[in-house]
Amino acid sequence: MTEEPYANRQKRLAEQARQRRERTTEAEELRQRRQDEARQEAAESPPEQQHYAQLPGHSPTGIR
Repeated sequence: MTEEPYANRQKRLAEQARQRRERTTEAEELRQRRQDEARQEAAESPPEQQHYAQLPGHSPTGIR
């Protein structure tokens, strides 16, 4: 296998880093959107369900 010229290698590594940053940004946006949707659902659910949903080990319906 021949050595890749230095300039080509730098361009390739820069492109890979840019793509990685884009994927990270997309994942962060998706995570934020899911969090917002979960908050919206919690705000729309009856107060008694909100209480149980906040306690560990309880299902959102309060029935286990």
